[in-house]
Amino acid sequence: MSEHSLSGTERLRNKSSFEQIFSKGKRITSSDKLLRGIYILSENSDGVPVKIAVGISRKAGNAVWRNRLRRLIKEAYRLNKKLLKDRISGPDKQVLLIILPPGFSSKTYRRPGLQQVTPALTDILTRIELN
Repeated sequence: MSEHSLSGTERLRNKSSFEQIFSKGKRITSSDKLLRGIYILSENSDGVPVKIAVGISRKAGNAVWRNRLRRLIKEAYRLNKKLLKDRISGPDKQVLLIILPPGFSSKTYRRPGLQQVTPALTDILTRIELN
């Protein structure tokens, strides 16, 4: 598997993980307030050090706009996931991360680009505490 891939095993999918992250997770916001991350540290059961999901509210914009933003966030993560993976100590740790874009809306960012998403996402990835 390529270093810059984002396979299905690296994505959060089950409801129990989402509920656990939203109830017990730590919340961090990027310095420009465009993205918010909610994460927990857990035991690594499947050999994947980081699992990620992107959630966007319907109030943010229409489906085309939301899907574009979701793809941009996933692409920014895919290109910068090494920032987080290299900091995880040992094979027994796992980070479960949900990215939410409260600072983005179709009214303020008509056509968001990777150049707006990447700095906010790298800020979140570097601010995650792995203690």
